[in-house]
Amino acid sequence: MCLCFENHLAHGTDLSGSEGVIESPLYPRVSTALGDFFWTVSVNDSNRIEIIFEDLEMYDSSSSCWNKLIIYDGADGYAPVLFDYCTSNIQPVTSTGNVVHILLSKQEWTFMFQLRWREVALNEMSQFITDIHGKILSV
Repeated sequence: MCLCFENHLAHGTDLSGSEGVIESPLYPRVSTALGDFFWTVSVNDSNRIEIIFEDLEMYDSSSSCWNKLIIYDGADGYAPVLFDYCTSNIQPVTSTGNVVHILLSKQEWTFMFQLRWREVALNEMSQFITDIHGKILSV
């Protein structure tokens, strides 16, 4: 018996550990599921979270901002924005703290992504942490 459903990603779940993968519903296929999907990732208090986009595809570039993929630099949607698909370059991002909140607001079915996150010790970090506009947030 298959308990199959589109929201198979642990949506709404708090994720913790040293690394993981988050994907849009039914990745790598395009899902018809619409709505808001969110995840909160946390690591050890003294460490940071690095996020690398493995795949990010929009099938109709004219609708790129109907779907939103936002990474907040904190525990919820009120934290500062670390990454916004509509305004940021696709590049690895690193949090300034030990928690990030990831929101996928899917209003059209033409969007899919896969990202990998990992815990990074402060002494492993070799670059500045910047916000979505390139402003340095921390060293």
